[in-house]
Amino acid sequence: MTNARWVVRASFCALLILGAMTYRSIGVPWDELHQRDFGRAVVDYVLGIDQRLLTHNDRYYGPIFEIILNGAERVVGISDSRDIHLFRHALTFLLFAGACASFYCLLRRALPWTWALLGAFVFVMSPRILAEAFYNTKDIALLAAVVLSMHSLMRFLERPSYASALVHALACAFAGAIRLSGMLAVGITMLLLLDEAIQGRWERKAIYNVLRLTAVYLVASLSLTVLFWPFLWTSPWVSFVEAVNQMGSFPWNQDVFYMGSYLKANMLPWHYLPVWIAITIPLLHVIAVCVGVPVASIAVVRRWRSQGTKDPGGRRLDLVALLWLLLPLVLVWVVQPVLYDGWRHFYFVYAALVLLAVRGLRAAWSFCDRRALTRAVLMAITVALFLEPVLFLRRNYPFGWVYFSPIVGGIAGANGRFELDYWGVSYRQGLEELLRREEGIVRVSFANESGDANVEILPAADRRRIVVVSQQAAAYHLTEHRWHYGEPDPYAEAFSIRVDGVRILTAYHVRK
Repeated sequence: MTNARWVVRASFCALLILGAMTYRSIGVPWDELHQRDFGRAVVDYVLGIDQRLLTHNDRYYGPIFEIILNGAERVVGISDSRDIHLFRHALTFLLFAGACASFYCLLRRALPWTWALLGAFVFVMSPRILAEAFYNTKDIALLAAVVLSMHSLMRFLERPSYASALVHALACAFAGAIRLSGMLAVGITMLLLLDEAIQGRWERKAIYNVLRLTAVYLVASLSLTVLFWPFLWTSPWVSFVEAVNQMGSFPWNQDVFYMGSYLKANMLPWHYLPVWIAITIPLLHVIAVCVGVPVASIAVVRRWRSQGTKDPGGRRLDLVALLWLLLPLVLVWVVQPVLYDGWRHFYFVYAALVLLAVRGLRAAWSFCDRRALTRAVLMAITVALFLEPVLFLRRNYPFGWVYFSPIVGGIAGANGRFELDYWGVSYRQGLEELLRREEGIVRVSFANESGDANVEILPAADRRRIVVVSQQAAAYHLTEHRWHYGEPDPYAEAFSIRVDGVRILTAYHVRK
């Protein structure tokens, strides 16, 4: 066991080293300037500096992680735009790394350490998730928070106490105060508590105790959610209902590029979400999930019908994973919210996908028991599938955010059919290449505001060389092609940033 502990520690140290080696190479997404401004407005409101939050465009969003980022920025005392963006990216990755450790502990409650560590590796090795773990302070932060809440739920169920109830309430409030969909953790908690009661795991006296703990949990969870969400302070219920209504019918009605056509965001087909999930996670995940979902479902039903007490941890984990994945998908089909930018708003179900993928891999391994040749073939296929996203990242570092699965033929197959760099993170590499090619001042224009955001992460000397002007006055025009896929080039191409031969950003000569 000592050796196992060292292997686990070394693995997570390697993840931190990977983050330290990578965070300086990542650009700035479209939303980051807005998110930072939102965080500053919330902190100013909390400190009594001004009331700008009450009229801010993003006031209905959960602010807790932006409060942490902006508060840390103020405590450290950094002011240079490059330092601020790098600092935010480092802290966001640290949250993700913490979620990876929590995910390992979640698996460890029901599986041997080897399978739990394999699950942690599978969790990390999705190029899009890993890349966005540096800059997506909304969706990756929510993913991390929901992982923490599911881990604390398992601890609460195993050892009901006031301490575990309060820790779980804290984790759920943290998730709910990032995005409203984080409140899913509360719903899953209540369903699991009901399941535990039906299974008869508690005696009558224990049930009374659990009811008291549940009441404490609910009160603490709701109270902490309000505490973490300053917009709710003046009128919690009214403001919360406003936030729910706003998020349920989000006023974003621009075009979404899907399967080669432009569609309105509020008129997308039912398969938009599952297709985006399937084509942007590795093939290993997809195959293993297809095995894991029926295996976990059958196991839950069998154990529920028998009301057995064997392997309660495994049964809980199966049930949590199924609810975690299926409830949001059902709600999407019923409510039909506005969706765009792929499936990033539902990244919080990614951990459930990995839980079920590990379930599928373990079931396949057990099926091959005492069949050495079959196990060798299974292991070879698994390793090959695991290496596919690793090799993609090695070839195309740091562009993990435009990874597509072999299901769709990689990025070459997705080109002209799906959004590529919709957040414009690659503007940074475009600007850096432009500065290498040119000397002195460079007059540029951008197709979208992501370009302006990426100017901020350049070193100060490079920022002074970039002058952003109108397209007509620019020497170069840079675009990530969003809303212009398939259109002819407006000018002569100067150069492109390419991933596996596919251009994700192009710099045009407006005039020489």
